[in-house]
Parts: sequence; structure tokens; C-alpha cells
Amino acid sequence: MSRKIYIIIAMVFMVVLSVSTFFIIRNHIDSAKQNEVYDNLA
Repeated sequence: MSRKIYIIIAMVFMVVLSVSTFFIIRNHIDSAKQNEVYDNLA
């Protein structure tokens, strides 16, 4: 029983980690695009 709980906790942790990594990468790409837009305006 406790092994199943550990597996569930590990899976939840991996999902949270992958989602946060996805948002960090997407935010970084978006900020790079915004910098390029501002450079073109200036």
C-alpha cells in the first residue's frame, strides 16, 4: 500500500515539474519575442 502512495506522489511531482518547466520555457521564448519587437520599434 505504501509503495503505491510513493508512486502516486512521484508521478504528481513529475507532472508538476514538467508543467512548470513548460511554462518557464514558454515564458522565456515569449520574452525573447517581445525584446525583438521592442528592438524593431526603436
